[in-house]
This record gives sequence, structure tokens and C-alpha cells, in this order.
Amino acid sequence: MRLRVVLASLVAVIGGAVFAPTGSATAECHGIKDCVSVPGPWVVVPAHGEATYLLQCPGLKGIVGGLDALATSPQVRATFEGRLGSPVAPGTTTTRFAIFHAQSSADTAQAFRPYIGCIPTSGGGARSTTSARATAPGTPFDFWMKQAAVTRPNQTLTSACKPGEKLVSAWSAVVFDSQNPPDSALASRVHVALKRAAASATAVISVTGGLPATARPEVQVVAVCG
Repeated sequence: MRLRVVLASLVAVIGGAVFAPTGSATAECHGIKDCVSVPGPWVVVPAHGEATYLLQCPGLKGIVGGLDALATSPQVRATFEGRLGSPVAPGTTTTRFAIFHAQSSADTAQAFRPYIGCIPTSGGGARSTTSARATAPGTPFDFWMKQAAVTRPNQTLTSACKPGEKLVSAWSAVVFDSQNPPDSALASRVHVALKRAAASATAVISVTGGLPATARPEVQVVAVCG
């Protein structure tokens, strides 16, 4: 049985509820005009662990107006990262991509599938002001993402900052680009070690036990730069 998790438009936290079999509708575009649904892959969440995934509007055209997700267990909880500003709205709280965070309390590996609803670009609301004695947060960091299919038992994937930037942080994610969630046994066969440099992050990927061609495993690596 799979779980449906809902992020209603710009609500920051999602909770669990049982959902219908594969193919059930998601609500990332519910009530949003000119919205295009963009499904992500199944992202592996380790047992008692966390996973982060960046899902962007196609061609970075449009902004995220709604979010939704599916999960393989009610023990998976997820949030998305919103920007500071007022009003809370597409273009202010969200941008051309969404960063999903998931945590699992399950004893075995689980997975979640993020969805975003992209709408045509329009100006966001005005930013809130700060007091005379406070300093506003800096501009958002840049997120440089690479994602590739796992085609060999051993391979690497590097995401680099642009010239003049330094690496602030980085993450990697193992995903399966399939309609149905991956078998937990398959998910445990893909291993990633993340190596950080001054201005890049490299995922060192290894596969144990082999994977069927239909599994379609991929790895995403994101360099957060400033």
C-alpha cells in the first residue's frame, strides 16, 4: 500500500494519509489557473534517515504554485523549503524550483515522489522590510544540480559552482525514474559517497548486487554555492 501526502499550495508541512493505488490524482494544480503538473521520480529515504531532492519547472520556465507528494509509508514526513517574504505566494515564497526534505521513522528504506505545479512567471509580492537595528538575510544561495542515470557498477557525478563562487553545502539523492515505487531491496543496492571540494561536490556511486534495466536508478547531486 502507498501513502498519499499533500502539500496544499504553499503549506510548509505535509502529513500522511492512506491514498489510492498507483495512478491516483495528485493536487499540486488544484484550483490553480494555467498550471502544469511536474512529477518527480521516487526518492529513496533511508531507514530512520533523511532525503533531500530538488525538482524544477521544465526549462526553469514558470514558478512553483502548488506542491504534492506520494510516499510508500505513513512514517515518511516531508516539507519544502520556502523563501522569506510577504505575502506568502508563488514568486515570493517559491521560485522556479522546489526543494523537498523527507524524514522517515521506518525500520526499512522508504521512498517519496514529489510533485510541483508550475505556472507562468509573474512578479511576486513585495518583500517585507527589516528594522533599523537588524540586518536582512543575504540573497539566496545558488543551487547547481546534476542528475544522471546509474549505468555502471562504479561511476561519479560532479556538480560545480560557477566561477567566483564557493561551495556552502551539498547533498545527493538516489532516485528511481519509474511510475511505481522501487522495491526496498533494489534501493539498498545503490550507494553514494559525497565528496566536497572548494567549489564542487562529487557523488561517488557504486552498485552492489546488480539492478534490472527496468529499475531506472538515477543519482542527483546538488552543490549549494555562494
